[in-house]
Amino acid sequence: MGFANDYGGLALRSAKFKGQTSPVGFTTISGPRLATANVFEGFFNFLSAVQLFGPPSNPTIVLNSTTNVTKALPLLRSFDSLNLYLDRDKAGFDAVARLKK
Repeated sequence: MGFANDYGGLALRSAKFKGQTSPVGFTTISGPRLATANVFEGFFNFLSAVQLFGPPSNPTIVLNSTTNVTKALPLLRSFDSLNLYLDRDKAGFDAVARLKK
């Protein structure tokens, strides 16, 4: 399965592969311009939330990898607050620490 990012690349997942094509980047899902944005670590996290709760009412950023936090910072700074949906692992905790700075 492929999930397009804002830069023209894809986040790719299969039973045997997890990676991205170049250019690597995050994906924005537009919504009404609100003070709060949703931030998901990966596209399966995002798709699971949509399945459980329906389409997001806030603008949403799917990082496609925590390595894209730095690339997404200019956009993320434009919001007053963020709803973070990141994995509870070292990469997720490190991403939260970077975002808090």
